[in-house]
Amino acid sequence: MNNLSNISYRRIKTKFYSYFISKRLKKCGKNFAIGYPSTISAFKSIEIGDSVTIREHSWLNCYPEKENQSTLKIGSGSYIGRFIHLNAKKSVIIEDNVLISDRVYITDHNHEFIKKKPIKHQLLTKPMQVRLKSGCWIGIGAVINPGVTIGQNAVVGSNAVVIKDVPDNAVVAGIPSNIVIKK
Repeated sequence: MNNLSNISYRRIKTKFYSYFISKRLKKCGKNFAIGYPSTISAFKSIEIGDSVTIREHSWLNCYPEKENQSTLKIGSGSYIGRFIHLNAKKSVIIEDNVLISDRVYITDHNHEFIKKKPIKHQLLTKPMQVRLKSGCWIGIGAVINPGVTIGQNAVVGSNAVVIKDVPDNAVVAGIPSNIVIKK
């Protein structure tokens, strides 16, 4: 198979896959595309706006506490790269025109770390809303922790670990992230 037909095959597969996924979501706008394969739990807790692209190997992990509760909202015009891992137990809101690079981890909860027993046997912490405001960009490999808001048009540098809010129009980098530019 030559390169051109390989690209055409991938586009056709994405269109069919996206169509069937969109029909299972709570709400889905026009021009939605999701790459195959991707893993989605709790389809009815996800709302997606118009012209959203989610690349292949994405993991959208939702755990609604109530039936028909939306725990993940993705705004119009947003792009989500490959291998994203997103956990939404309470609320993860991605506003319009957000750019999320490959291999990003976003969660609104963690595992407890109190008792002297294996982490996998401990409960989850109380979830805290995560919000990515419109126009922000999350760099490759970044981690967004519970309770964090990323400001409008802010940039999170590659491999940054964000543990506190990022103001509008700021650039953060590092582990833990710190403001390196504020406009």
